[in-house]
Amino acid sequence: MGYIARICCIMGILTTIIFYIWKFKNRKFIFSPFNISVLISAFSTLIMPFFFTNDKAWIALGVTSAQGMSDYLSKNILINVIGYLIFILTAVHVESQNKSVHFHINVSETFERNIDFKILILLFWITAVAWIGIVFAFNHGIPLLNGGRTFYINTAISPVYLLLNEFLFLFSVIFGIQWITHKKYGVEFLITVILLIGTGNRGTVLLSSVYPIGVLWFYYSEQRKSKNTSKKLGKVTWKIIWLGIVICAAGMVMLILRNGFEMNLNSIFYEVTYGNTFSDIRDGAFILKGWKKSGLGYLGGKTYLAALLSFVPGSILKFKRVWYWGYFSTNKLFGWKNHPGLRGGNVLEAYLNFGWIGVVIAAIIQGYTAAYIENLFSKKCIKTSDGFHIGEILMIMFLQKIQSFFICTAGNYTLFVFIGFVGLCALLSAWVKKSKVIHIIYHR
Repeated sequence: MGYIARICCIMGILTTIIFYIWKFKNRKFIFSPFNISVLISAFSTLIMPFFFTNDKAWIALGVTSAQGMSDYLSKNILINVIGYLIFILTAVHVESQNKSVHFHINVSETFERNIDFKILILLFWITAVAWIGIVFAFNHGIPLLNGGRTFYINTAISPVYLLLNEFLFLFSVIFGIQWITHKKYGVEFLITVILLIGTGNRGTVLLSSVYPIGVLWFYYSEQRKSKNTSKKLGKVTWKIIWLGIVICAAGMVMLILRNGFEMNLNSIFYEVTYGNTFSDIRDGAFILKGWKKSGLGYLGGKTYLAALLSFVPGSILKFKRVWYWGYFSTNKLFGWKNHPGLRGGNVLEAYLNFGWIGVVIAAIIQGYTAAYIENLFSKKCIKTSDGFHIGEILMIMFLQKIQSFFICTAGNYTLFVFIGFVGLCALLSAWVKKSKVIHIIYHR
C-alpha cells in the first residue's frame, strides 16, 4: 500500500466527515435508514485497507505475502476512492437541490394503484410456510443453528430457497416500514426477522433490514415527541450510533452460533479485520492481479450483459457461465469451482469493463439513486411524518436494486426477483378485483 493510496484514504475520510457535517446542517439529518450501505462502503473503502498491509489479511485468498499484493492494493484503492469521491459530489449536487424525478413519482403511484396489500399478506404467509418446510425437509433444522447455512448449494432446491430468502427480505422492509409509520403489521415484521436470522446471513437481516427499520423508528419517535429540531437530531444521532454497536454485537453472536462456540474474541477480531466480512478492497486487488495476468484487457460490458441475462440458466447459455461476475471473478480468472464470487469495491467492475469512463458513470449513477432516496426520506420523515405508502416503499427498493447493479452485478438476480415480485403482486391484485369469490373471502 503506497503513499498515494494512503493519502487517498485520508482524503476520503476527511471528505466523508465534511459531507456528513454539511448534511446535518443543511438536510437536518445524517443517517438515512435506506442508505446504510453507503456507510458500510465508506468503512470498507477508507478504513479497512490499512489492515491489508498485514500478511494475515491475505491468507483467505491463498496469498502468503502482503508485499507482493501492494501495487494491486494501491491501484484498487485509487480506483474505488476516486469513485467514492465522485459519488459524494453527485449526492451533494442532487441533495442540495432536493431534486425529484417525475418518472420516480409516476412509478411509485403506479405501484400504489395496482397492488392490493391483502395480496402481500397472503404471499407472506405462503413464503414463510414454504421456507420452514424447505429448511426442515432438506436441512433438518434452522440453518443458523445446525451449521447448514449453505445446505442449498448444488441442490435442485437452491433457486427456490434463494427466491424465498429474497421474498422474506422484501417483506421485512415492507412490513417494518408499515409498522413504524402506520402501526400495522408488527407481527409479520417480527416473523420475517426471525426467519431471516435463521438463514444465518448477517448482512441481509441486520444491516439491510433490522438496522434501517431501527433508524426509521428513532426518527419517527423523536419527530412525534420533540419540537426542538437540533435537540431531536442530536438524540437520534446518538441512538443510531448505539444501535449500530448493538447490531455489530448481534452480528458477532450470529457468527459464533454459525461457526461454533469455540470462537473467542481473538478469532472474532481476526474475522472482522483479516477475514471476509469487509474484504472488498482486498479482494478487488486480488481480482486486478488475476485480470492483468489473464491479458483480457477491458471487458467491454461483458459482465453487465451476462447479468442482464442472469434469468437464463447457465446450462443453456455458455456466455453467462464465462462472464457472469461470480464465475468471472473466480472460475475465469483463477480456476476456482463452486465459489459465489469476489467483491471488488463499488466501481471495480465498471473499471474492468470500461476503464475510468466506467468508474465515472457508475459512481454518478450510484450517487443519483442514493440521493433521490435521501430526498424522499427527507420529505416523508424530516419535514413531515406522513409515512410511506406501499408504492413509495417499492420505489425505494427498486432504486436500491438499480444502485446495487452498478456496484456489482453478482447479485443482479435480486433485481429480477423484485420485478417478478411486483409483477406477481399486481397480477394477483388484478385477479382479486375481478373475482367475487376471493373478494368475499377477504371481507369475511
